Amino acid sequence: MYEKSVLNMMRLKERLLVLLPVFFQERLDGAVAAANQAKAAATDSESVAESKYDTFGLENSYLAHGQSQRVVECREDLHFFSNWKPKSDEHDLVSIGDLVEIGVGGLSVFYLLVPKCGGNKILVQDVWVQLVSFDSPLGKSLAGKSEGDEFFILRSGIETSAEILEIHL
Repeated sequence: MYEKSVLNMMRLKERLLVLLPVFFQERLDGAVAAANQAKAAATDSESVAESKYDTFGLENSYLAHGQSQRVVECREDLHFFSNWKPKSDEHDLVSIGDLVEIGVGGLSVFYLLVPKCGGNKILVQDVWVQLVSFDSPLGKSLAGKSEGDEFFILRSGIETSAEILEIHL
């Protein structure tokens, strides 16, 4: 039920590492578009206050500022993942850069342990891979574990038993 070929998984991780910069470039493109739209709304003649109680223009300027900060963060994320080369040392314990296959509820789920930007999901070869940071509850649950270890995770608010099926270096 959980079997996957090692060669296929190696290709999955290699492809995932190629797709990470593409994913973060798309996020940056979306953030730039949103920032431009917010800036246009903030500087539009419709945003000029008609009374001291009219805060539409002020709200738009706050939104534009927030969106511009998001652009900066997305650029930093893109730069990081464009240059990130996770270590592929032979090791037995889950560490950052590993693609971890977990069996839970009869299904295989895949997590890539990353130093930042956890929570994002990327579709690779018809497989969803979720980025998980070590600071997250799941990342903390995986820390120090090895293949075959069982642990509990929260899925839809319910504590569920899971097993580390394989650590793909």
